[in-house]
Amino acid sequence: MVADTSSAQSRERPFTDVMVVDLTQGIAGPYSAMMLAQFGANVIKVEPVGGGDWMRGGAREPGGHTGPSIMGNLGKRSLALDLKSEPGKDILWRLLERADVFLESFRPEVIGRLGFSFEDVEKRNPDIIYGSLSGFGRSGSLARMAAVDPILQAFSGFMTQNLAADGSPTKSDAIPIDLMAGVYFFAPISAALYGRRGQGECRATHVDMSLMETGAWLSLYGALKEVVGAGQQQGRPINGAFRTQDGWILVTVAFDREFPRLCAALGDEALASDPRFATTELQFENHADLLGALDRALAAAPSAHWVDRFSRFDVMHSVVNDPEAFRAHPGVRESGLFAMLNQPGVDVAVPIPRLPGAPHFCAGDPTAAAPRAGQHSIAILEELGYASEEVADLISGGVVSG
Repeated sequence: MVADTSSAQSRERPFTDVMVVDLTQGIAGPYSAMMLAQFGANVIKVEPVGGGDWMRGGAREPGGHTGPSIMGNLGKRSLALDLKSEPGKDILWRLLERADVFLESFRPEVIGRLGFSFEDVEKRNPDIIYGSLSGFGRSGSLARMAAVDPILQAFSGFMTQNLAADGSPTKSDAIPIDLMAGVYFFAPISAALYGRRGQGECRATHVDMSLMETGAWLSLYGALKEVVGAGQQQGRPINGAFRTQDGWILVTVAFDREFPRLCAALGDEALASDPRFATTELQFENHADLLGALDRALAAAPSAHWVDRFSRFDVMHSVVNDPEAFRAHPGVRESGLFAMLNQPGVDVAVPIPRLPGAPHFCAGDPTAAAPRAGQHSIAILEELGYASEEVADLISGGVVSG
């Protein structure tokens, strides 16, 4: 299990002695396992022979990379395995008997049909931390429903808090449910590992989580505003993006005392003295007129002009950047947030931001590369004790690909 050491290196990579078998696919599960890898774990990604994880679909070559497959597999090693075959299942059992953590994201009945349910694995490895990530949980009338990020955005109420100008609910393409589910999944797995430090032999632990739970938490802010704040004025009257001469800028005024600063930055004394906008309550009552005045003012000059003015008068603001402009911003470049990393089978270096709280990515470090499907199959089989002749037979029989 986890070594109990206090070295500076172990604090940065506390899971160095942890072995994780990652059977998840898609975004949320792989993203969680990727975080374990960034904090030092030996993560073995087990994916189907042929094309690998379904998130690799659309890659230029079978088992190659797409954008999501890179972000979800950094720092892992990949074993491509046919789990419908008995030899393939034997290989997975050899891994699980040595593993500290097993992660799966199948529908509840599928993992049992494969023979790797929590009860099955616990019998062979009584110390295992077993993580299950599903769409709607493992029981109840929703358990068999297929689930991807947009479905949960709709189902959980998240989309009703992200309305278009015409009031229609809108999904976010930033996959917030998937990414946050990965973070939420990472947390109890990490807590279970921490709880075992120095305890020696432990009982198996089942961490069971769903995308639905994640959607509930992402929707909670808006839900509680409706429940607790019923009848109260909600939000801020000035908190949105406005068109400038050459782009868009977001402006936020959080308190009454900040409104005169905004008017000063705009150079609009009439707006500052207009009795219709004297308080937040009045600004809400006359919201259309207020936004119309701001629309006209901000459209009269380019974004850089307003950045200068708002910075001078201490008004909260940001230019609305696209991802490339964000990376190119001088302050972002100074921070060293992004590393340009080469990936197997990808012709150009790709920009990867530092995982919050983890060490910076360094080109050439194993944690900075995402494997092709099956890239480490042979090496992993050799570590498991398979002879070279056995490995060759497994590959020629289609049980393993590399």
